[in-house]
Amino acid sequence: MLFSKIFILYVLIVLVSCTKTNLTITAPGPEIILNKILGGNWGNNVKVENGGLNLTLDGNSYSFDESIAGVGAVYKNKNNEYIITVPFGNDLHTVEMTDEGKKAIDEITNIVGIDKALGVAADVIAQFEKGGNNINDLDVDKLSQNVGLTSSQASQIRDIIDNLSSNAFGKYTGYNK
Repeated sequence: MLFSKIFILYVLIVLVSCTKTNLTITAPGPEIILNKILGGNWGNNVKVENGGLNLTLDGNSYSFDESIAGVGAVYKNKNNEYIITVPFGNDLHTVEMTDEGKKAIDEITNIVGIDKALGVAADVIAQFEKGGNNINDLDVDKLSQNVGLTSSQASQIRDIIDNLSSNAFGKYTGYNK
């Protein structure tokens, strides 16, 4: 009797341990980027409230819309105008964008994946800081080399950028202490 109970227990343990599991890998949640934005000292022109859900830049108020791979946050104002924010180092980098621009960012993030999203954001910021406020001027070949994109990924990104209207992205602004 004891042997049969031990045997049944053994069989159950083996079955449970051999059962195929479905592991789901998820992207970082919005709390990561909201904490970075909330914790920053971005200067007098930036006001962060409500745990990072509300952001005021140069007197313009925005509400959190979504995070982008844990490296950026999209905010929207009452006129449905978007701004993407990326805290990087001691600076908060922002770029205005339309709904079309927001969709392009989502597509590019899906192409490069979460593991390369920070590198892409940093490289785009570096190019924008040098005066390239127009996304159509983005050097995808340079981006590809710096971040390690495949030729297929670079081609897909180039197609997205080439098909954007000229007003999809607007002014770049950097805020710091």
